[in-house]
Amino acid sequence: MIPEKTSVIENSEHEFEVRISGCDLVYAAGSNDPIAHYIIKTKRIRDNLTTEVHRRYNEFFMLHENCEAMLRGNHLSKDLPPIPEKRPFGRLDSSFIESRRVELECYIRTLLRIPHVGSFDMTKAFLGIVGDSFESSHVIRSQNPPFELSRKDTLNGVASRAWCVVVSGFKNGAPAGIQKYSKVLRVAGIVIYAQHPDEIEEIMRKAKKPYLIHFLSQVEYSDLSLGG
Repeated sequence: MIPEKTSVIENSEHEFEVRISGCDLVYAAGSNDPIAHYIIKTKRIRDNLTTEVHRRYNEFFMLHENCEAMLRGNHLSKDLPPIPEKRPFGRLDSSFIESRRVELECYIRTLLRIPHVGSFDMTKAFLGIVGDSFESSHVIRSQNPPFELSRKDTLNGVASRAWCVVVSGFKNGAPAGIQKYSKVLRVAGIVIYAQHPDEIEEIMRKAKKPYLIHFLSQVEYSDLSLGG
């Protein structure tokens, strides 16, 4: 067991409280079977910024491999916890999903106790909080998503190809974790780069339900309880 004192490093920006609250079975574009995505709830200590993102097992595994590479040759590498093993069959069984949720929560909490791991860009991106931006994800279960999309120029109104698709409004109130002008990152596993809103809505229409949409938002500090 890694000593608890190692969970605190000098730069408090990289201190996080993390728990895995559950799991959603969702479809990705082109998949015939649902994929287990674990719900990670993260709070950044320095400003109480919280977010909720879905991550599948393969993303945990990739994070583990990247941390191994970053710590190779460093004495801290001996403190890396083992990643729960892959399981080729029975991955959608409810009892397995619950045991895997507990294992992954223990894994990520232990990993974050290792000094400097919380400061890695890949770790912050995995948790969904990077600087003044945060990622969130939302499960879409019906044909009519609770928000509207529009194209937004990313160069302060200057006509160019540098634009993105954002949430422009809500039909029945804003779902948790989504705000106006949140940028659309992925829809049913498809990375959104410069597609037109009509193209994204077509992807959403054809996607097998339920599926995930990932968003990127900017921190609004007036909504946070800042620490002294």
